[in-house]
Amino acid sequence: TRCKGASHTPGNRDEMDAYRAEIFGIYCVLSCLKYILVTFNVTSGSVTIACDCLCAITRAIIYDNRPSTRHPSFDLLWSIFDLRDEIPVSIKWEHVYGHQDMRQPGQQLSCLKTLNCEVDNGDKQYLKHVRDLNLSPETNIYGTQWRLLVGKRFIYKK
Repeated sequence: TRCKGASHTPGNRDEMDAYRAEIFGIYCVLSCLKYILVTFNVTSGSVTIACDCLCAITRAIIYDNRPSTRHPSFDLLWSIFDLRDEIPVSIKWEHVYGHQDMRQPGQQLSCLKTLNCEVDNGDKQYLKHVRDLNLSPETNIYGTQWRLLVGKRFIYKK
């Protein structure tokens, strides 16, 4: 069974980077997972999250403590910590090197490597779609975190 989706990473264009996009991907996986677990009344088990950004995995999945508000993307990370606290299954992680389809052309890739390539390619297509339509991202994210709004602009980095 496959679940697919697309969403626009919240944030200002000049503050957007690959790290924030990867953190948002983990946030989206956990949001979807929480919905599935509640819908089907799942109360135990485990899930593996694969990501090609080791820093995002470390900060979002491995660390036990919330980052300070000085940490980039603290808003998404706090939401991830809220979701982690509410999800009744254990979360495992696996680092997958990115762009394996380009690094090893013609070679058979593992399931997680293949999925990572599909996600990266889908992200590029969705980003083009968002830019073509000049869409603005949603600013509501899950959890108890607070965010700093200066004028009409949210601050995500120090």
